[in-house]
Amino acid sequence: MTFVSERLVDKNQQILEQLTDRGYAVIEGMLSRDDLEQVRSVVDRLFAEERKSPYDPGESPVSPEDAALEAFLAESYAVSEAELKRTMRLIRHERHVNHDTPWPVPPNQVVRMFVHLPGFNDLATLCFTSLRL
Repeated sequence: MTFVSERLVDKNQQILEQLTDRGYAVIEGMLSRDDLEQVRSVVDRLFAEERKSPYDPGESPVSPEDAALEAFLAESYAVSEAELKRTMRLIRHERHVNHDTPWPVPPNQVVRMFVHLPGFNDLATLCFTSLRL
């Protein structure tokens, strides 16, 4: 029989509540310092490569929902107009590759972790936006 302490159950419940409420959870001590440094190194390298040569797929079909999505991104992220336009091209490209599947809800109802993060989603499926202690 496996024994699970009440403290661990409480901590897991707190993590699940934070994930549900905020769309993310901070789990301190999950990675060792060495693992964390390795992840930081990889992420820093990926960001440097992306800044040096950002991917741009070109134009793809426009959707009626694009205006609301672009406005949401402009309000949510401090990026240049050029980067915002490139991000919209990335979103339209990905949507087109996925058979022009529309968003199931308006942008303001999407957990921000699932919104295309400008300049990084092209490099990895797992995205660490900040790994600083």
